[in-house]
Amino acid sequence: MIRLNKGAKPEVLVTQGAPWTAEYLAAIATGGVVPDSVRYRYRHPDIKRALREEAHEKCVYCEAKLPVGETDHLSPVSECPDLIVEWPNLALACKECNTNKGDYYAPLEALINPFLDNPDAHLLVFGPLIMPRAGDLKGRRTMLKLKLQRRNLIERRKERVERLQALVSEFIVQPAGATKELLAEALRDEGADASEYAAVVRAYLYQELGWQLPPLNPDG
Repeated sequence: MIRLNKGAKPEVLVTQGAPWTAEYLAAIATGGVVPDSVRYRYRHPDIKRALREEAHEKCVYCEAKLPVGETDHLSPVSECPDLIVEWPNLALACKECNTNKGDYYAPLEALINPFLDNPDAHLLVFGPLIMPRAGDLKGRRTMLKLKLQRRNLIERRKERVERLQALVSEFIVQPAGATKELLAEALRDEGADASEYAAVVRAYLYQELGWQLPPLNPDG
Protein backbone atom coordinates (compact mmCIF):
# COMPACT_ATOMS: atom_id res chain seq x y z
CA MET A 1 0.00 0.00 0.00
CA ILE A 2 1.29 3.46 -0.91
CA ARG A 3 0.13 7.00 -0.23
CA LEU A 4 -2.27 8.20 -2.93
CA ASN A 5 -3.61 11.57 -3.98
CA LYS A 6 -7.32 11.94 -4.62
CA GLY A 7 -7.96 12.92 -8.21
CA ALA A 8 -10.29 15.58 -9.54
CA LYS A 9 -13.98 14.88 -9.06
CA PRO A 10 -15.58 13.63 -12.30
CA GLU A 11 -17.88 16.15 -13.93
CA VAL A 12 -20.83 13.76 -13.65
CA LEU A 13 -20.54 13.92 -9.86
CA VAL A 14 -20.16 17.71 -9.89
CA THR A 15 -23.49 18.02 -11.68
CA GLN A 16 -25.36 14.92 -10.51
CA GLY A 17 -23.86 13.94 -7.15
CA ALA A 18 -26.34 15.86 -4.98
CA PRO A 19 -29.54 14.82 -6.82
CA TRP A 20 -28.35 11.21 -7.05
CA THR A 21 -27.74 11.14 -3.30
CA ALA A 22 -31.11 12.72 -2.55
CA GLU A 23 -32.88 10.21 -4.78
CA TYR A 24 -31.06 7.29 -3.14
CA LEU A 25 -31.86 8.50 0.39
CA ALA A 26 -35.51 8.98 -0.57
CA ALA A 27 -35.63 5.46 -2.02
CA ILE A 28 -34.23 3.75 1.08
CA ALA A 29 -36.54 5.82 3.31
CA THR A 30 -39.54 4.06 1.76
CA GLY A 31 -38.25 0.70 2.99
CA GLY A 32 -38.77 -0.87 -0.41
CA VAL A 33 -36.35 -2.31 -2.92
CA VAL A 34 -34.02 0.33 -4.33
CA PRO A 35 -33.76 0.04 -8.12
CA ASP A 36 -30.31 -0.84 -9.42
CA SER A 37 -30.43 2.31 -11.56
CA VAL A 38 -30.50 4.34 -8.34
CA ARG A 39 -28.36 2.11 -6.11
CA TYR A 40 -25.39 1.62 -8.43
CA ARG A 41 -24.84 5.03 -9.95
CA TYR A 42 -21.32 5.02 -8.52
CA ARG A 43 -20.53 2.49 -11.25
CA HIS A 44 -20.89 5.17 -13.90
CA PRO A 45 -18.07 4.73 -16.47
CA ASP A 46 -16.76 8.27 -15.93
CA ILE A 47 -16.46 7.62 -12.19
CA LYS A 48 -14.77 4.27 -12.73
CA ARG A 49 -12.35 5.84 -15.21
CA ALA A 50 -11.36 8.52 -12.70
CA LEU A 51 -10.93 5.94 -9.93
CA ARG A 52 -8.67 3.82 -12.12
CA GLU A 53 -6.59 6.84 -13.06
CA GLU A 54 -5.98 8.06 -9.50
CA ALA A 55 -5.16 4.53 -8.31
CA HIS A 56 -2.81 3.86 -11.26
CA GLU A 57 -5.09 0.95 -12.24
CA LYS A 58 -4.24 -0.86 -8.99
CA CYS A 59 -6.14 -1.88 -5.90
CA VAL A 60 -5.62 0.97 -3.43
CA TYR A 61 -5.05 -1.60 -0.67
CA CYS A 62 -2.96 -4.52 -1.97
CA GLU A 63 -1.54 -2.77 -5.10
CA ALA A 64 -2.44 -5.59 -7.47
CA LYS A 65 -2.88 -4.41 -11.07
CA LEU A 66 -6.53 -4.68 -12.07
CA PRO A 67 -8.07 -5.38 -15.47
CA VAL A 68 -11.34 -3.90 -14.17
CA GLY A 69 -11.59 -3.62 -10.38
CA GLU A 70 -14.51 -2.80 -8.09
CA THR A 71 -15.68 0.47 -6.56
CA ASP A 72 -15.13 0.46 -2.82
CA HIS A 73 -16.83 2.79 -0.35
CA LEU A 74 -14.24 3.75 2.25
CA SER A 75 -17.13 4.31 4.67
CA PRO A 76 -19.76 1.65 3.86
CA VAL A 77 -23.10 2.66 2.40
CA SER A 78 -24.84 0.52 5.03
CA GLU A 79 -23.60 2.94 7.70
CA CYS A 80 -23.20 6.14 5.69
CA PRO A 81 -25.85 6.14 2.93
CA ASP A 82 -25.35 9.87 2.36
CA LEU A 83 -21.83 9.09 1.10
CA ILE A 84 -22.92 6.71 -1.65
CA VAL A 85 -21.54 8.91 -4.44
CA GLU A 86 -19.38 11.26 -2.37
CA TRP A 87 -16.12 11.45 -4.31
CA PRO A 88 -13.70 11.25 -1.32
CA ASN A 89 -15.51 8.08 -0.20
CA LEU A 90 -14.93 6.14 -3.44
CA ALA A 91 -11.86 4.07 -4.28
CA LEU A 92 -10.73 1.30 -6.63
CA ALA A 93 -10.25 -2.11 -5.02
CA CYS A 94 -9.73 -5.70 -6.09
CA LYS A 95 -12.54 -8.16 -5.43
CA GLU A 96 -10.67 -9.87 -2.59
CA CYS A 97 -9.81 -6.72 -0.66
CA ASN A 98 -13.29 -5.30 -1.23
CA THR A 99 -14.91 -8.52 -0.02
CA ASN A 100 -12.60 -8.81 2.99
CA LYS A 101 -13.22 -5.20 4.01
CA GLY A 102 -16.97 -5.64 3.67
CA ASP A 103 -19.01 -3.20 5.77
CA TYR A 104 -16.29 -2.55 8.32
CA TYR A 105 -17.05 0.72 10.07
CA ALA A 106 -15.39 1.84 13.29
CA PRO A 107 -14.48 5.54 13.19
CA LEU A 108 -12.48 5.29 16.41
CA GLU A 109 -10.68 2.16 15.17
CA ALA A 110 -10.29 2.95 11.50
CA LEU A 111 -8.32 1.10 8.84
CA ILE A 112 -5.56 2.77 6.84
CA ASN A 113 -6.99 5.19 4.28
CA PRO A 114 -4.28 5.58 1.62
CA PHE A 115 -5.71 8.98 0.62
CA LEU A 116 -5.46 10.39 4.15
CA ASP A 117 -2.78 8.27 5.85
CA ASN A 118 0.81 7.50 4.97
CA PRO A 119 0.84 3.68 4.93
CA ASP A 120 4.59 3.70 5.65
CA ALA A 121 3.80 5.13 9.07
CA HIS A 122 1.84 1.97 9.89
CA LEU A 123 3.33 -0.87 7.84
CA LEU A 124 6.77 -2.42 7.36
CA VAL A 125 7.85 -4.30 4.24
CA PHE A 126 10.43 -7.10 4.19
CA GLY A 127 10.76 -8.66 0.75
CA PRO A 128 7.31 -10.01 -0.12
CA LEU A 129 6.12 -9.76 3.50
CA ILE A 130 4.16 -6.84 4.91
CA MET A 131 3.48 -6.44 8.61
CA PRO A 132 2.28 -3.74 10.99
CA ARG A 133 4.82 -1.62 12.79
CA ALA A 134 5.31 -2.70 16.40
CA GLY A 135 2.37 -1.57 18.49
CA ASP A 136 0.59 0.09 15.55
CA LEU A 137 -3.05 -0.87 15.90
CA LYS A 138 -4.23 0.79 12.70
CA GLY A 139 -1.67 -1.22 10.76
CA ARG A 140 -2.63 -4.39 12.61
CA ARG A 141 -6.35 -3.90 11.97
CA THR A 142 -5.72 -3.22 8.30
CA MET A 143 -3.56 -6.32 7.87
CA LEU A 144 -6.13 -8.54 9.61
CA LYS A 145 -9.25 -7.16 7.96
CA LEU A 146 -7.93 -6.98 4.39
CA LYS A 147 -5.86 -10.17 4.78
CA LEU A 148 -2.84 -8.52 3.16
CA GLN A 149 -0.75 -11.60 3.93
CA ARG A 150 -2.99 -13.94 1.94
CA ARG A 151 -1.06 -16.64 0.14
CA ASN A 152 -1.66 -15.51 -3.45
CA LEU A 153 -0.51 -11.98 -2.60
CA ILE A 154 2.70 -13.19 -0.98
CA GLU A 155 3.44 -15.36 -4.01
CA ARG A 156 2.89 -12.51 -6.47
CA ARG A 157 4.97 -10.09 -4.40
CA LYS A 158 7.72 -12.72 -4.17
CA GLU A 159 7.77 -13.04 -7.96
CA ARG A 160 7.98 -9.25 -8.18
CA VAL A 161 11.02 -9.15 -5.88
CA GLU A 162 12.71 -11.99 -7.74
CA ARG A 163 12.35 -10.16 -11.06
CA LEU A 164 13.71 -7.02 -9.45
CA GLN A 165 16.70 -8.87 -8.00
CA ALA A 166 18.12 -9.54 -11.44
CA LEU A 167 18.01 -5.86 -12.37
CA VAL A 168 19.53 -4.79 -9.05
CA SER A 169 22.33 -7.33 -9.43
CA GLU A 170 23.07 -6.07 -12.92
CA PHE A 171 23.12 -2.49 -11.66
CA ILE A 172 25.52 -3.29 -8.79
CA VAL A 173 28.17 -4.95 -10.97
CA GLN A 174 27.91 -2.45 -13.83
CA PRO A 175 30.78 0.08 -13.80
CA ALA A 176 30.00 3.79 -13.74
CA GLY A 177 28.88 5.15 -17.06
CA ALA A 178 25.89 5.59 -19.36
CA THR A 179 24.75 1.96 -19.01
CA LYS A 180 24.70 2.20 -15.21
CA GLU A 181 22.68 5.42 -15.43
CA LEU A 182 20.15 3.71 -17.70
CA LEU A 183 19.86 0.83 -15.25
CA ALA A 184 19.35 3.31 -12.41
CA GLU A 185 16.57 4.97 -14.39
CA ALA A 186 14.94 1.58 -14.99
CA LEU A 187 15.08 0.81 -11.27
CA ARG A 188 13.50 4.15 -10.37
CA ASP A 189 10.72 3.38 -12.86
CA GLU A 190 10.18 0.06 -11.07
CA GLY A 191 9.40 2.02 -7.90
CA ALA A 192 7.03 4.52 -9.51
CA ASP A 193 3.50 4.95 -8.16
CA ALA A 194 2.06 3.12 -11.19
CA SER A 195 4.26 0.07 -10.61
CA GLU A 196 2.57 -3.04 -9.25
CA TYR A 197 3.45 -3.59 -5.57
CA ALA A 198 5.38 -0.31 -5.49
CA ALA A 199 5.69 -0.44 -1.68
CA VAL A 200 7.51 -3.78 -1.96
CA VAL A 201 9.78 -2.48 -4.72
CA ARG A 202 10.67 0.68 -2.80
CA ALA A 203 11.45 -1.23 0.37
CA TYR A 204 13.69 -3.63 -1.54
CA LEU A 205 15.58 -0.80 -3.27
CA TYR A 206 16.09 0.87 0.10
CA GLN A 207 17.33 -2.33 1.71
CA GLU A 208 19.67 -3.26 -1.16
CA LEU A 209 20.82 0.13 -2.47
CA GLY A 210 19.90 2.63 0.23
CA TRP A 211 17.61 4.43 -2.21
CA GLN A 212 14.85 6.24 -0.40
CA LEU A 213 12.20 6.65 -3.06
CA PRO A 214 9.01 8.44 -1.91
CA PRO A 215 7.03 7.76 0.14
CA LEU A 216 9.55 5.74 2.19
CA ASN A 217 9.11 7.89 5.26
CA PRO A 218 7.92 6.48 8.59
CA ASP A 219 6.57 9.90 9.60
CA GLY A 220 3.67 11.74 8.03
